[in-house]
Amino acid sequence: MRSFLRAENECLTVGSVQINVLEVRHDSVKLGILDPNASPSYREEILYSRADDGDDDAESIFEPMEFHGADPIAMRVH
Repeated sequence: MRSFLRAENECLTVGSVQINVLEVRHDSVKLGILDPNASPSYREEILYSRADDGDDDAESIFEPMEFHGADPIAMRVH
């Protein structure tokens, strides 16, 4: 795992994906992710909680999600 320090309004580019630190609060960080390839995105806690519940339809969580609105996609990360 790689670790990077970025401040608010700073950016990190990984391959063709650009990650912007939009806002830093006491216990959370708001990220903007610009992915020109539109890769599916999943919140880790949701991904694993649905798989751990023994949901017969757990594989459906791997289907691509559609995002509506302008890029970058803002995500709240704890």
